[in-house]
Amino acid sequence: MDSRMNLLKNKIFEKFAKGGDLGPLLLRLLAAQKKDWPDLRKNYEQLDQRQTRILSSPGRSRLLLQCNPARIGSTLAKVDSQSLKQRKCFLCIENLPPEQKGILYRDNYLALCNPYPIFDKHFTIAYLAHKPQDIAGSLTDFVWLAADLGPEFTVFYNGPQCGASAPDHLHFQACPSGQLPIENEIVENGPPLLKSEGWEVHVTEWTGRGIIVVTAKDIAPATSASRRVITALQQAGTPAAEPLLNIIARKDKGVFKIVIFPRRKFRPECFYLDGEERIVVSPAAVELGGLIITPFKRDFDLLDYAGAVAILNEVSLDVPSILKLLAGIQAVTQRD
Repeated sequence: MDSRMNLLKNKIFEKFAKGGDLGPLLLRLLAAQKKDWPDLRKNYEQLDQRQTRILSSPGRSRLLLQCNPARIGSTLAKVDSQSLKQRKCFLCIENLPPEQKGILYRDNYLALCNPYPIFDKHFTIAYLAHKPQDIAGSLTDFVWLAADLGPEFTVFYNGPQCGASAPDHLHFQACPSGQLPIENEIVENGPPLLKSEGWEVHVTEWTGRGIIVVTAKDIAPATSASRRVITALQQAGTPAAEPLLNIIARKDKGVFKIVIFPRRKFRPECFYLDGEERIVVSPAAVELGGLIITPFKRDFDLLDYAGAVAILNEVSLDVPSILKLLAGIQAVTQRD
């Protein structure tokens, strides 16, 4: 235990003080890591050369496509139990690169610069102990992270079978706000499906998929409402397992907006095909938010709006399916 504590101590760049502002700490960390960690600096220099293009269709929400060869490890990650046992966990402090340091966040997490960035500021907030992704047990931490980062950042969570390349180690991620198309386009149309003091839950459609939007002004109601939704999804599926989902969240102008993407499957069928029919896209929170990452130039050149939407819709639930899953929490909410 003492050796692990000493190892952690050597990995701490700064500590987050509760009630402070986490964003500036992360920016200082990134600047220092680019200076002291050559591999990170190189990967950010390569990110500056990334190719991005807009995918659009008349009258439809736009998507973004990014060709990012450095993400090939994450995109192709094998997350079955046997493969996880055969590799060292890259989020455990004893396995971090020598140059990598982080911000000690609320005594239980280490906020790190993501070494294979998608964004010009990309961070991974990893739990100090090695334990599986579990949003039900860490939801309060996730909402607090959105609060501590404030409007300049968006936080996201990938479920263990929904794009997390380290499903065996609890972690969140953060990026600059406004980078995901859904953040600028989502509108909670019509009356809320569920409503109680301090929070609302809407179910709406975006690019043909169903999404759940939780809005709340404070941490407690934001957590409570999100937990109700996640519990309902879990009970409607396999109660012993986490439901298939991704989440993005942000606190802006005093309001939490938490977007939950319920899913039907891990990867689209085109991911498993051979030859020219294969398209290597493995949707996670970023992709479901409208920024589609592919490591291969061929897929970047060939993928069009219809193909991208088809991939996202294949792994997602539609509005009627979501409404059916959430029907069971109506009665509970009415008793609040």
